[in-house]
Amino acid sequence: MRTGQCSKTCKGSVRKFSPVVFSEIAKGLTKGEDYKLDQNGTNIYLTDRGYVRFEKLLGKGDIFSPENLESLALLHSALHAEVLLKKDRDYIVKAGKVKIIDEFTGRIAQNRHWPDHLQTAVEAKEGITPDHEATVLGSIALQHYLSLYPIIAGMTGTAKTSSGEIREFYRIEVVEIPTNKPSVRIDHPHRIFTNIKAKEKALIREVKKANQKGQPVLIGTLSVQESERLAQKPEEEGIRCRVLNARNDEMEVKMIARAGEPEAVTVSTNMAGRGVDIRLGGENEQEKAGVVRSGGLYVIGTGLHESQRIENQLRGRAGRQGDPGETRFFIRLEDELVKKYQLDSLIPLKYYPPNQEDPVDSPEVLKVLAHGQRIIEGYLGDSGGSNGNILR
Repeated sequence: MRTGQCSKTCKGSVRKFSPVVFSEIAKGLTKGEDYKLDQNGTNIYLTDRGYVRFEKLLGKGDIFSPENLESLALLHSALHAEVLLKKDRDYIVKAGKVKIIDEFTGRIAQNRHWPDHLQTAVEAKEGITPDHEATVLGSIALQHYLSLYPIIAGMTGTAKTSSGEIREFYRIEVVEIPTNKPSVRIDHPHRIFTNIKAKEKALIREVKKANQKGQPVLIGTLSVQESERLAQKPEEEGIRCRVLNARNDEMEVKMIARAGEPEAVTVSTNMAGRGVDIRLGGENEQEKAGVVRSGGLYVIGTGLHESQRIENQLRGRAGRQGDPGETRFFIRLEDELVKKYQLDSLIPLKYYPPNQEDPVDSPEVLKVLAHGQRIIEGYLGDSGGSNGNILR
């Protein structure tokens, strides 16, 4: 280690390393040898070999001695930042700052920071000077925070699918209020593919077909990176499209105002699936009749979410107030959620033919995916969700 990377503490004999050093150490560790992930890939831990290697690199004696425990915690944070947190999925770098992306809304989570050295670890990973002003002084679980209020009430369009969780955690019931006008939205069955090439080829073909008849399309993606990559596909077919994600969230109002225009194609993260009203025809009321004749807004999802609520929110952008609309999800059996929770192990191998372009039209596969999603929701509910539902 270079002497410029550490400093003397008040004890004189104990060296204190900068977050950058721990970030470099984490980058040099090997998966399966120095560290492992849990079954669902949500937690990370050092192996015995990893502890020994870190102890040698640190050169401060027994890594489990009281004076070294902070260094061990810093390494765990650096490893978490390096392996589990992905740029353009969990966070973006904007104006020289690390900004957390809210996993449910797709927007930048204002004034939110990771706790326990993790924020500093991500900043070190991205080569950004740590923001020492962003210190977490306290935290509380959302469930406990809400219990401080004598009366709890709320309203959302997707509470029904979580009524059991709401009853268990908050001891309140969900009452379903009928829509103002009957829904005529068409929710098409999922299209399932074995590989990303076949999935995206079919998706773009669907977009092109809708575009040719003047139907506006909203494509909901799972990450900033996917939204920007997928937006290039329609452009290659001569179809102009707009991209909305956490990187340009200040443009949200303008883009949503135009997302319902004839032939409009908008590629977005969860941002467009929550709390927005896409008007058919856009701001030009005279265009609405033509969009209605074309079938209304067509919402396309590019993969399954850990929570069905997010999918329902995305679907809910189409067919509002009795207007026509369509929705469909394009899924591949190699999607992150399928791999992360090992749902692929429940699907027979016969549905995994190599290089197949045709969709897997099987009720058996759909049933496995739906069942697996319910299990995931239960798991995340019991563990407090993938972000812990912590207010800081």
